[in-house]
Amino acid sequence: MGSMPNSTIHNSQKGNSAPDNPLGSCKIPPISYNIIMAKLYFRYGAMGCGKTMQLLQVAFNYEERGHKVCVIKPATDTKNGTKILTRIGPERETDFCFDRSQNLYEEIKHHYRDVQCILVDEAQFLTKEQVDQLMRVTIDFGIPVMCYGLRLNFRLTDGGFEGATRLLQIAHDIEEIKTICECGKKATCNARFLNGKFLADGPDVLIDDGKSKVEYHAICPACYERYRMSADNRSGGGPSPNPSEAEEIRQDPSKGGI
Repeated sequence: MGSMPNSTIHNSQKGNSAPDNPLGSCKIPPISYNIIMAKLYFRYGAMGCGKTMQLLQVAFNYEERGHKVCVIKPATDTKNGTKILTRIGPERETDFCFDRSQNLYEEIKHHYRDVQCILVDEAQFLTKEQVDQLMRVTIDFGIPVMCYGLRLNFRLTDGGFEGATRLLQIAHDIEEIKTICECGKKATCNARFLNGKFLADGPDVLIDDGKSKVEYHAICPACYERYRMSADNRSGGGPSPNPSEAEEIRQDPSKGGI
């Protein structure tokens, strides 16, 4: 090949060769493998699909291997106090409950930097800002955050939950936890019953106070519509079908008003 240009030879001879570090004095921080891998996860599903049970299983797996976790839930969920409770029995005390004004990034920064995973139950009740704060936790501290919650509320007529919507927008990893409807099909809707009466409207949060019986059932869109139309046909929202009537509706949709 040709010889080196004269200008280069002259610069070398003068001792003005380029510095070894092309960025000069700029220091590049070492890359942490844990930070690279930390993600914000959203595990969603209809009522009763086993979200909380999965959360407890993940916590157990970490702790069995000697790792520390932080389990949290919104103070909105007052039914079980500061505990998270599954439908089939297992329960656990949370590390802390948070309200809508709390800055989760600052709480974790000052008190939970030593944990290997953050686990959030009832994540649909997070605010948009709190979801963004949890994303920052994964980026700045290299701690994975796993959120478990509902995707939809019971109304199906609005945008649903603020926290779930934001998680669906920005979470690195999203997975549905599946369950089945009473008719045997896949359940994706959440139906609310108050004292046995199907409700298609009302506040996002309605918890059993001991005087009224509040129930939530995971059902498919077809059964949800049949319950809704049956309630409408019973004098504008009367009692929903009892189990035997519901079975008749499933066998003959015309009986549900469709």
